[in-house]
Formats: sequence, structure tokens, C-alpha cells
Amino acid sequence: MAINQMEAIKFNLKRQNEQANALIQVIERIEEIESNMNEKYVEVKDMVDEIRDRVYIEHEDQKELQSIVSKKSYAIAKEYFNNDDDYGAEIRELAGYAMRHHWKLLKKHFNVTRYTSIRHVDREKAKEFVRNIRLDNVFLSGYEEWRLQRAKKREREMNLEKDHQ
Repeated sequence: MAINQMEAIKFNLKRQNEQANALIQVIERIEEIESNMNEKYVEVKDMVDEIRDRVYIEHEDQKELQSIVSKKSYAIAKEYFNNDDDYGAEIRELAGYAMRHHWKLLKKHFNVTRYTSIRHVDREKAKEFVRNIRLDNVFLSGYEEWRLQRAKKREREMNLEKDHQ
């Protein structure tokens, strides 16, 4: 009877070893599958990121950005010239200068050469960025310096015309 029990125990141990080996193979296969899935996930994520980075803002977003920039630019120009109708040309000139300044800051912030190259995923950030631009006295001093340089240029051009006549 003791021999039968020993044989039964040996048989059970062999079965357990076979089952353990089978489970080890299953676990190794699952680990292999998991590793492959992780590799595929990284590949797919990289492709999605690349595609996402190549999709730029849509026409509607461009128009909204233009509207924000235009309204802000004309608002500062009208405020600077006290909304005086006699300064219509100056208001348009300062608004244009302010618009260029907005676009310059926006392009620099998003590291693009044109605002239409802003990524679609960054469209709300771009709108918020433009809304938060503050044109202060430093900006207005820059504008006055620009106007002075333009006046000097016009004067030089007029003097050249006189010299050629």
C-alpha cells in the first residue's frame, strides 16, 4: 500500500510539474504578446502624434483669430486717438501696426512662420493667447518711434525727388 501511495504522489508531482511548465509557457506567451502590443501602441501613438502635428487650424479658427486681433487693434487705436474722426488715417495706421504686433507675438509663441501653421490642437490656446496680449505704453512708444522713422523716410524721399528735378 505504501508503494501505491508513493506512486500516486510521484504521479501527482509529475502532473503538477507538467501543469506548471504549461502555465510557464502560457505566461511567457502572454508576456511576448504584451511586449508586442506595447511596441505597436508606441508606433501607433507616434503616428497619431505626427498626424496631429501636421493638421493646422481651420478656416473658421483663422477667421476667429483675425476677428480677435482686429477688434483689439482697432480698440487701442481708437483709444489712443480718442476716437476722433479727424484721425481716421492714424487710427487705421496704428491698428495695422497693432495687428502686425499681435501676429508677431502669436507666431513667436507658437514657433511658426505664419499663424495659419498653428496646429489644430492648439487653436484654443492660440485664441486665448491673443485675447491675453496687452498692448501697453512700451508698445505705444514703439509705435511712435516707428512713425518717426516713417516720417524721416518720407522726408528723405521728398528731398531725393527735389534733387532729381
